[in-house]
Amino acid sequence: MTRAKVSREPLTTPEPTKRSIPMTAFVALALVTCNASGFAADAQRGRQFAGHVCGICHVVFDGQSPGDPNAPSFRSIAKSRQFHKKGIAWLWEEHPKMPNLATTREELEDLEAYIKSLAK
Repeated sequence: MTRAKVSREPLTTPEPTKRSIPMTAFVALALVTCNASGFAADAQRGRQFAGHVCGICHVVFDGQSPGDPNAPSFRSIAKSRQFHKKGIAWLWEEHPKMPNLATTREELEDLEAYIKSLAK
């Protein structure tokens, strides 16, 4: 039986090649660009989210029947002074009948973009 020869030389990290540095920079730039565009507020996603979550009480779309006649429509929220002043931050304030929603930052940004689109 023969013994395998074990090298006693220390492990070293290979030196970057001339191609690896530009390739790494390209991949990093691509990831940053994809992530930045993936998190941009999207009014259409906000509309879909509002239809599923907020439409239970609020009129989210024109022609929709209100679930709670006391809940303001999204169109009236979009035109309100409070929304223009605070944006989506109004959602974090206490509302009389508003449930405690578990939302992501992206969902709130999409929702804000949708409400802003109704003010036009």
